[in-house]
Parts: sequence; structure tokens; C-alpha cells
Amino acid sequence: MKTPKSSEDLIQEIFLCADLTEKLGDLRIRQLLMLLPKVSDEIVVESVIKVFNNKDRNETLYLDQLYAGKILTNVNPKSELDFKSILNMVLENWNKSIRDMPLWLFNTYKKDDLNNMLLSIVNNPFESNERRDKAETMMWWIKSFK
Repeated sequence: MKTPKSSEDLIQEIFLCADLTEKLGDLRIRQLLMLLPKVSDEIVVESVIKVFNNKDRNETLYLDQLYAGKILTNVNPKSELDFKSILNMVLENWNKSIRDMPLWLFNTYKKDDLNNMLLSIVNNPFESNERRDKAETMMWWIKSFK
């Protein structure tokens, strides 16, 4: 395994970790986590967001997001991205069982701003029921971290 040099490299490694879980358990993701301190935070954040936003791997969606979430909590990358943009990219496809995305948002951004944004999604009648439900669940996760 080589250190990922780009967002696409890291995404492919995450997918490979998920694909090989049945054969190797979590060995590959643990090895990848050891390489990630050498990877820039922006590459890590961009990759993880793309994994959470990916709709092409329904059969491995949970494992893909579980491993992407492990990366977020273990590396704890800082980001210049606006949390509103991140929420807009990940909320629709986010598996509500994966606590690591809301945990990372909670640890990285201002709690009041994050809560207000999620509340605005919940209360917006023009949002889909699914996005509103996921925003409510994310608020529930965030309350559990306090």
C-alpha cells in the first residue's frame, strides 16, 4: 500500500478497504490510517466527503462510510470548507448509523452555527423528507456528544 497522493487515490484505497473486509477484516483500514498523517488535510476531507456523497456503491455504502468516518475521527483533519457546503454534499447520502461525520463536524465547527444550519434544514418545508429526517438525526448525534 502506498501513501495516497490525491483525493482519487485515497477514495480508491477506502473502497478497496471496504471490498477486502470480508477477506482481511479491518487490517487494511488500520494500515491506511497509519499512512494518513503524511496526507494533507484537504485531500483527506475532500476524499471523505466524496465517499459519503457516492451513490454508486449501494452494496458497500455502510462500510465505505464507516471507514471514511474512521478516517475523520482518527486523522481529525482541519478544513477551510464551509460546513454548509459539506452538509449539502453529504446529508442526502449519509447513513444515519455512521456517527463519525456528525462527530467530526461537532469537533471542527462552531456548535451553534452547525445546530442552526441543521435546524434550518429541518424546518424548511421545501427540503425533502429524507434530508429533514437526516438533519434531525444529525442533531440528535450532536446532542449526544455534549
